[in-house]
Amino acid sequence: MTESIPLPASTARKLALTAFNEADRLDDDGFGATSQRVEASAERVLDVATEEKGGQFVSIDRHIASTITAYGSLAPSRTARVFLEQYGVWG
Repeated sequence: MTESIPLPASTARKLALTAFNEADRLDDDGFGATSQRVEASAERVLDVATEEKGGQFVSIDRHIASTITAYGSLAPSRTARVFLEQYGVWG
């Protein structure tokens, strides 16, 4: 199984930014550990998917990609899900 998968950079950025909102909600609901995991994943994605670095695709660790897809906004998560399924991360 592959350790990282390609995602469109714009999709990765959108998922990461919207996952931050979900991390706040999770923390408010008492799920601190999950909130921290989502936030850390979003930060890592933003670090590699910044517009200044260029490129249409970015390589994201499969666990991180799965986390931001699960907790990010619906529209970009549909795009990411295709890649997660294609690379055997999601079934």
